[in-house]
Amino acid sequence: MIGKRSHVKKRNFKILLERRIILSHDGEKNTDKSIGAFYGLCLICLSLTIMMLPSFFFFFNMHPYTFYYYIVTVSTVPIYILYKYFTWISLQLFKYS
Repeated sequence: MIGKRSHVKKRNFKILLERRIILSHDGEKNTDKSIGAFYGLCLICLSLTIMMLPSFFFFFNMHPYTFYYYIVTVSTVPIYILYKYFTWISLQLFKYS
């Protein structure tokens, strides 16, 4: 009885997964892209956090060059990520307009 129940759950999950992937007519595959928006929001939050992090260094006694080095090296990465993400969003919007 228990083995049959787990087999039915696996079968139902497989059917659900196939319905989610093969949604279209003409045999083309359509994957769910909503997770990309979630990852994008996570990247934006992470980028803003990393850009705000140097402001906390004002409370420590640090050599000024260390602070500038952090700003130049670490803070340029989230700015680049934000730039790439927003250019991708704008291209997606223009594609559907």
